[in-house]
Amino acid sequence: MKNRDYAIILFKDDKEKNLPDDFMKLFSENRKKGKFKFNENEYFIVRNHDSQWIIFLGGGRIKEFSAFKLREIYLKLNKIAETLKIKKITLLNRTLKKLGFDYKFEIGLMNSLFNYRFIKKSKKERDKGFKIEINGIPKESEIYGEAINFTRSLINGSAEEINPETMEKTVYDNFDSNNFKINIIKGEELEKRGFGGIIAVGKGGGKSPRLINIEYNHKKAVKTVSLVGKAVTFDSGGLNVKPYKAMEDMKIDMSGGSVVLGILKLANELNLPINLKGYIPTVENMPGPLSYKQGDFVKIYNGKTVEIKHTDAEGRLILADALSLAAEENTDLIMDFATLTGAAISALGTKIAAILGNNDTLIKKIVKQGWNNLEPLWQLPMPEFYEKDIESDIADLKNTGYGEGGGTLKAAMFLEQFVNGKNWIHLDIAGPSFFETGDFFGLKKATGFGVRTTMDFLKYL
Repeated sequence: MKNRDYAIILFKDDKEKNLPDDFMKLFSENRKKGKFKFNENEYFIVRNHDSQWIIFLGGGRIKEFSAFKLREIYLKLNKIAETLKIKKITLLNRTLKKLGFDYKFEIGLMNSLFNYRFIKKSKKERDKGFKIEINGIPKESEIYGEAINFTRSLINGSAEEINPETMEKTVYDNFDSNNFKINIIKGEELEKRGFGGIIAVGKGGGKSPRLINIEYNHKKAVKTVSLVGKAVTFDSGGLNVKPYKAMEDMKIDMSGGSVVLGILKLANELNLPINLKGYIPTVENMPGPLSYKQGDFVKIYNGKTVEIKHTDAEGRLILADALSLAAEENTDLIMDFATLTGAAISALGTKIAAILGNNDTLIKKIVKQGWNNLEPLWQLPMPEFYEKDIESDIADLKNTGYGEGGGTLKAAMFLEQFVNGKNWIHLDIAGPSFFETGDFFGLKKATGFGVRTTMDFLKYL
């Protein structure tokens, strides 16, 4: 077809190259010049008599080709398209039918994720949008993309735009429908009901704290899952103020809460037959005359007391309140999402999230899903011999100061004290949630990590 430019992925172990005659001729004439051997990262570009660009790419062995490798090819084609000054490339999919994953869904999702823009510049930039065209892209990939990009925009927003007050408005603007039930706990009600962690951390902020509760109910649901998301809309460290470089990106400390909102939004769009209960404690952690202090004692919603050793270990305090409330109600599983510890990055780098919990069967299931979805997870242990490290001499627990290393493990062990024995999974997404420099498999700034994998996990729970 004229006025189209094409890309073709060719594999070493695909004996049936299955190309249209005119493409086969171009391929045969040009492959020897570049010594093309179908290896990964190999490609060559030709132009036919109709002035169409034809890009031949090596895919290696088809049995080893994965969604990770498809994304690498997508990014390569994006760069080629920018050089050639073209906006879209049609991918011939005759050679892709033997792949062991839904490549059409992956391409549709990548089109959504890589065409996302979050720009505040006064001058309008030239649109650099690029997409791959292929027959049969499922509508569902666009629905996933919209929910993930919704999450990314919340995380990318400034702390002035996204704060406890505007988080409440965002919820009413996006979830005020018959499929959702909204309850915002704030002000005197927080104090009356005993949400001591949220109150303590939020006291120093200019915006009053809240515990956002959203329920998504489906008439055909047989299971209920509780989703808890940390939403510190700006984390200065409190009175234990962070160094300025460590504080630079702390508008993103509400990523966990944003992921929960993205999952709820996606569940509704997909009409997922499951009941979901969302709990999002949202605060600013700021220094001020009312800020909580080292040496304070905080009483959590479930009655346990915590000695404050450091005001920059605030996330586990607000999560403790929310987890306690979630554990009080009927639920088959509690999942929490939080940019909780820098130790997770030290252990796993920036592209793998830590996962911990008390149900190894469910954890293994979601870990497998994550790697398939380009959202890598790695399970860390919670050994009993570290339990003494989270204990306080004065209160039931202390919020940090757990001894040498293992910060991610011990923070998770702290959270486990508030789930009341319910099935529970904790995702520490500190690494892959946001990239100020570099990228997450091509995604820059906020990634929306966790929305897709959790949804695919919930589908088959």
